[in-house]
Amino acid sequence: MSIVKKQHYVWRHYLRAWADNESIWTYFSEHNTIRKTSLMGIAQERYFYKLIDFSNEEEVFLKNYIDKTSPHVVKPLNYDFLDLFTSTSKLKKQLDKTTDIDIDKEIYAEEIRKLEINLMEIVHGRFESFGHKLIAYRSLEDLTLKVESILRNICEKLNIPTFKTRQKGSDKLVMEKLIDDLLVDLKDSTENPTNFDENDRIFIKYILTEKSGLNLRNKVAHGLMDIEEYSFANILLVFCIIIKLSKYRFTPIAMTEEEERKETTNE
Repeated sequence: MSIVKKQHYVWRHYLRAWADNESIWTYFSEHNTIRKTSLMGIAQERYFYKLIDFSNEEEVFLKNYIDKTSPHVVKPLNYDFLDLFTSTSKLKKQLDKTTDIDIDKEIYAEEIRKLEINLMEIVHGRFESFGHKLIAYRSLEDLTLKVESILRNICEKLNIPTFKTRQKGSDKLVMEKLIDDLLVDLKDSTENPTNFDENDRIFIKYILTEKSGLNLRNKVAHGLMDIEEYSFANILLVFCIIIKLSKYRFTPIAMTEEEERKETTNE
């Protein structure tokens, strides 16, 4: 096991949003200067996560504190964290007690020292990796639903109804149109001049609703996404849809005299 010397207390993935080619502008307060530095060299400290040894009294105090203050549901988790923080200390005590002449204590002591330095760095790396997936999960779902909201807004601007009615027995039901219905209504034609770019419409259908395409909207809505599908590539595709939709501009049409009279009458 190699030792990780530079240990980040702010995740590099988080800093990367402000970086350019893995470099970021940084203010150094001790020198009152601003200069560019690599992500590897910022928000990190040498052996930041290195574990320290707890005395028996400190360990007993922490166990009592967890027992008295932790909610029941998280108490086992807090005990597990305490065991993790004290694991290398216990290994060293166990090594000191051993009398087995076949054990090379120097070799084992060195491995424990590496674990003492690296263990929490590894744990935080796992947290960061899991965090990436959660961020991707939330981003893709939010963006996908946002596209549908934008399409409804565009239809409203074009005076295209975003709802439809259906007869059920003697009752008339009013329901919101599906995204596929909205895309059908937005198709530009002589009878229905929407000026909606057909390439945009086909692109949106392929990414969001086509079963032969990515079908992201339906997979998100019905919980059918595999974890691998919550990828940066898919997030980027949905973001491209939003950029495409942002190019459309709507200019109010001047009312005719007849429409103005009706508007005045209604008021």
